[in-house]
Amino acid sequence: MAGPTTLSNGGTHPMIDLLSRCNTNLATLGCCHGQTPCDCYQCLRGGFYPGMPDNYDCRKKLSYYVLNYGPSYASEIYHYLRSSQILEYFVPQGVVNILSLGCGFAPDLVAIDKYVQDHDLQLQVNYTGVDGSDFWTPSRYTTTTSEFHVGDVTQYMRLRDFDLIFVVKLFSTLYHNNQYDPFIRLMQEKVQNEMAAGSHLIFNDVNSIHTGRDVFHNSIRHNFRGLRQYFFGNPPYSEQSWVHLNTQQIPFNIPAQLTVQPLRDMRNTVIFEYRK
Repeated sequence: MAGPTTLSNGGTHPMIDLLSRCNTNLATLGCCHGQTPCDCYQCLRGGFYPGMPDNYDCRKKLSYYVLNYGPSYASEIYHYLRSSQILEYFVPQGVVNILSLGCGFAPDLVAIDKYVQDHDLQLQVNYTGVDGSDFWTPSRYTTTTSEFHVGDVTQYMRLRDFDLIFVVKLFSTLYHNNQYDPFIRLMQEKVQNEMAAGSHLIFNDVNSIHTGRDVFHNSIRHNFRGLRQYFFGNPPYSEQSWVHLNTQQIPFNIPAQLTVQPLRDMRNTVIFEYRK
């Protein structure tokens, strides 16, 4: 496989490298069901239906997942960063410490890395990702200042010393699998007792009453001094105070001739930013 694609400023194209690697994985990894041909699309869709577990237990399926959703999910965070300018807040201190709970392939890190490059921010990004599945490893974006832990996110929910805590596409999975209650109870405790003044919790997930959005929001919002709410798409529900990120632009370069053509738009999602 070709090495990283270098930008004129010395950085790399994170999405090109990530998608190219996942495309190779999809072509070379065997089917976890022993089927020929392998149908990762149907496996992925199975987790969307009520009563079916939403599992992340196959390396090949997760490579398909990144190829399909990667640019769209990372673009949501990129446009949020551009609108909120939250990273600029940390430039004077020269470093931002980030925790991502349920990080998956690290779409938040992909977006942050590109945003820092695009805007020439003099900012070191120290990123810690936690996910319950080690199957993400071959399909994950990494940097020299990132580290990852495999385990239950409740065991790694140590919010002290982090400036930004991301919860990206995690809570809807916990809600779908009826595993959200221990997570939200511990989150309430940790927000109260560990988050420092000036730190932020960033929730990015499906904009639907059926996937846990309001359960999360109503459980933790009273513990914060500040709140900004953003949404994409044209959902059946939003409020006047929410900021509409009215764009479908994918700000990433995408390699040609991929096995799976990525989504080229952003769906009905929300990003809620809570400030301690």
